[in-house]
Amino acid sequence: MSRALLFDFDGVLAETLPHHLRAWKQAFRSEPFDPHEMTIKMNEGSKAFQICMAMAKYSGFEIPEGKAKELAHRKNEIFRASNRAKVYPEIPKIIAVAKQYDAKIGLVTGTSLENLQVVLPVGIYNSFDAIITDKDTARGKPFPDPYLMATEKLDVSPGQCIVIENAPMGIDSAKAAGIFCIALMTTLSREHLQKADVIYRNHGELLENIIGLFKELPERMNKKTLDYSDLV
Repeated sequence: MSRALLFDFDGVLAETLPHHLRAWKQAFRSEPFDPHEMTIKMNEGSKAFQICMAMAKYSGFEIPEGKAKELAHRKNEIFRASNRAKVYPEIPKIIAVAKQYDAKIGLVTGTSLENLQVVLPVGIYNSFDAIITDKDTARGKPFPDPYLMATEKLDVSPGQCIVIENAPMGIDSAKAAGIFCIALMTTLSREHLQKADVIYRNHGELLENIIGLFKELPERMNKKTLDYSDLV
C-alpha cells in the first residue's frame, strides 16, 4: 500500500545536469582541476561540497572540506544567476495522479532550498507536503537519513512510500531507509541503477505506470479530480 511518493530533484524533477556542469566549470576557473561529468552523475544526490571533493580527487587533488564548501557555494550562486533548467514536462501529470489517489508528496534532495526555488514553478513547489534539502540532515545521501526524515514529516512508514531516483547515491539512500525505489535513466545507463526495484527509461514510462503504483490503495481513498495544469 503506497501512501507517499518521494521525488529526488536533479535529474528527476528537473533536467539540471548541463547547467550544474556549466556552473562548476566557471567555479573551477582558477583551480588546478576541472569538473568531470561522470563524477557528478555518480555522486548526484550527495551534498554539493562532497561532489566537489569527489571531482578534485578524480583529478588527483585532495582539498579540505572548507575549500570544497567555498567552491560549492560559488557554483550554486552561478547556477542560480544563470538558471535555465526546466522541469520535465511529465512531472505535473505524475504529481496530479499521485494526488488523485491521496498520496502525500515529498521532495528529498541533496541540493539547496535556494536552488529549488529558482528552478521549480510555484505551483509545483507548493504541491509538496514535505521538502528535505542539503541542510536538513547531518548525513545526506547515500545514508538513509534524508528519506527517513521525509517519512517522519509525512507521518508514513517507509513501507508505505515510493521513491523516484536517478543515481546510485539516491537509490542507496532509499533502500537503506527500507523504501521501494524506482530509477529513471535520465542521466545514467541501466548498469548503474541495478539496486533500484524498478528501472524506467524516462518519465514517459513512469507516467504510463504511475496508476499501477497506487492500485493497492484502499477503496476508501477515493480518486479525486485534479487538473494537472494547476501545477504548471
